[in-house]
Amino acid sequence: MTQGTLDLALPEISVLITCYFEEKSIDEFYTQLASAMKSLDRSYEIVFVNDGSTDGTFQKLESIYSKDPSVYAIIDLFRNSGQTAAQTAAFEHLRGECLVVMDSDLQLDPSEIKYLMNKYDDGYDIVSGCRRNRKDALMRIIPSRIANIIMRKISRSNLKDFGCTFKAMRMALIRGGGYGPFKPWLAVDVIA
Repeated sequence: MTQGTLDLALPEISVLITCYFEEKSIDEFYTQLASAMKSLDRSYEIVFVNDGSTDGTFQKLESIYSKDPSVYAIIDLFRNSGQTAAQTAAFEHLRGECLVVMDSDLQLDPSEIKYLMNKYDDGYDIVSGCRRNRKDALMRIIPSRIANIIMRKISRSNLKDFGCTFKAMRMALIRGGGYGPFKPWLAVDVIA
């Protein structure tokens, strides 16, 4: 892991990005993300997690880190551990009041972070995106739709896409749960 120097002024937003075999697209994603975050005119930090990619993803992240002081940390997992584990590995390094989570695979548009933040500013504890026009194989989409139907019934909510990794949430929820490498994320969604 590479981590920046501690800044006494804590950022308002921590952006957590998980990466898996993104060597070819991470530079474009980062450019879009940095532009989106700057347009919000709020303090922020970016934490990248390389989830065991064996291509040049981590080297690209190191290059981004060396050029942008807003990139607070990059974490390199020695093997692919899955998205939840990758996110959990980063929790103890996040300093912001609001956590924005997304993948780096360019299926989600960083410029849409402003929509998450608009709803977050309305007082919601968790705001979740919804994937439209998914570029996944049908064998991933069908089980996802079934799981979403089941989760809606169990949670008695109308959340459309429980599996979407495009979220904004209050870090107090994460910190309050004590999540981190020794207490992984529990499979519970809180819906405001």
